[in-house]
Amino acid sequence: MGRGGDDAPDRAGALPGHVYRLRKVLDGVGPERAGPSLLRHQGKGYRLDVDPGTIDRTAFLAGLADAATARRNWQPERARTLLSGALALWSGPALHDVPGPFATGTAAASSGGGCGGTDYERACVSAGNGHVTASAYSNFGNGNCNEEVILWDYTSRGKALDTTFPCHTGPYTFTWVLTNPSSGHDYKAEVRFYWPGGTGYDYQLSPELFY
Repeated sequence: MGRGGDDAPDRAGALPGHVYRLRKVLDGVGPERAGPSLLRHQGKGYRLDVDPGTIDRTAFLAGLADAATARRNWQPERARTLLSGALALWSGPALHDVPGPFATGTAAASSGGGCGGTDYERACVSAGNGHVTASAYSNFGNGNCNEEVILWDYTSRGKALDTTFPCHTGPYTFTWVLTNPSSGHDYKAEVRFYWPGGTGYDYQLSPELFY
C-alpha cells in the first residue's frame, strides 16, 4: 500500500482502530451483544464470518428456488408469496451510494430467462426497460412449415402471446415485446415448427423468467 507523502498517517498502525469501529457497527454494543465477533483476526489479516443465510443474495436465490418448486407443484399463491418475499430484498436505486458512471439505474426485479434450443431452432425470453421480450430463431434450408411463437404466463396459466406464420428459409428471428408484464409472474417462451401434411412438429422452450 503506497503512502500519500511524509505527513501521511501510518495506515498499518491506524488499522486496529478502524477494525474496532467496524466491529462495533457489525456486532452491536451493550448487554444485547452475544457470541464471537463477526470480524475475526486470522493470521495477518481479518475475516468476516457471517451466516450465508443472512446474505441478501443467498436468501434471494433460495426464495426463487422455493417459488419455482411451488409453481411446479401447482401452488400459484404460495409461489407468488415466496417470489414477492425474494423480490422485496431488492429495492431502491442500484449502487446508489457507489460513485462511478456504472452506478445508474434501478435494482433488477427479474431473474432467469435466456435461450433454449439448437443452432437452427431457438426460443428466448428476456426482461429490460419494464418489458418482457420473447424471440424465436430459425435457420432452415427449406422453409416449408408453419411457425408458432408462444409467450407463456405460467402464473396465470395462460398465453401472453400466441401467433402463427409461415416459416422462413435461412436465418430468421421473430421478436415480440410485452409492454405491460405483471410483476411476480413467471414467463417462458416457446417456438413450434409444424411440418407439412400433419406429420407433427418440433418445439423449443426458453428457460423461465421470473419478472
